Amino acid sequence: MKIYFHVDVDSPAVLAKFYGIDDLQYNENKLEAFYKTAFERSNKFFQDLGLKATYFCVGNELINKSNADVIKNTFASGHGIANHTYNHPFGLCELSAEKINQEIELCDRILLNITGKKPIGFRTPGYAVNTQIINTLEELGYKYDSSAGWPLMHAAIKATALLKPLTGNKMQIGFGETNSGFKNDVYTPSLKNWKKVSSETRTIKEFPLPHAFGALPLYNNILLGLSPGKKKTLINNSSAKCFVLLFHSIEFCSSNDDFIPKEIYKHPHVTKSVDEKLNSMEGSVELLLKKYTAGLTEDDLK
Repeated sequence: MKIYFHVDVDSPAVLAKFYGIDDLQYNENKLEAFYKTAFERSNKFFQDLGLKATYFCVGNELINKSNADVIKNTFASGHGIANHTYNHPFGLCELSAEKINQEIELCDRILLNITGKKPIGFRTPGYAVNTQIINTLEELGYKYDSSAGWPLMHAAIKATALLKPLTGNKMQIGFGETNSGFKNDVYTPSLKNWKKVSSETRTIKEFPLPHAFGALPLYNNILLGLSPGKKKTLINNSSAKCFVLLFHSIEFCSSNDDFIPKEIYKHPHVTKSVDEKLNSMEGSVELLLKKYTAGLTEDDLK
């Protein structure tokens, strides 16, 4: 059984958009500091554990040369670089076919220009995915998507979105369709319904995000809030044959970093110290490596 380590590079500017904060003052210097620090810490974290990860990048933040150089150096160190759209729009499924293509292709070109290699992996913002997006990715030469979200998270996101007019919640939330049958292994999605296994040969695969007890999401932000014993229980309960452990770059930063604005202190675990989070993350990885063999998604799909 394999485990893959993925990191979504969602900057404080992206998170502010998620929380509906429209007036965030976040300049290029702070964005550069975020990229430099978050990647230094995450790259060292994986290096110390002898692991490689895939970073899912937002294209419009890489027009900045300093940020692009961080990605270039990360790629040169042997990590994977994947597509997380150009603008990180919440609700990608709700956009027109033209806009969806544009979000994917613009980021694709930027990453190709930085690394010299076309990205083959994709994750949609907010786990909003559907059959149209999967088929578009295959047409554009992508070999895998890893947006199939968790059953419980999908239900919570959808409920929050439906209650938005009543609650006045400003959170920008997109949602798609959770994978049918809560699949726990890599599969080839059907051309007519991405939630079903294709009976035909296709070039694109789906790497579902893992869950425990049938519905509970299993990703780093959840594990950070648990004791070692509870983490072990959840991890041992997962029946995932292929485990994607999803991190976010913000988890390698904290409120002690002056480039983290107070407006996003509400984000889970931002106020925890970096050392505390690193220790917790190392414990999670060590538990998982007792059960799974580590790999790099891009290497296994060559």
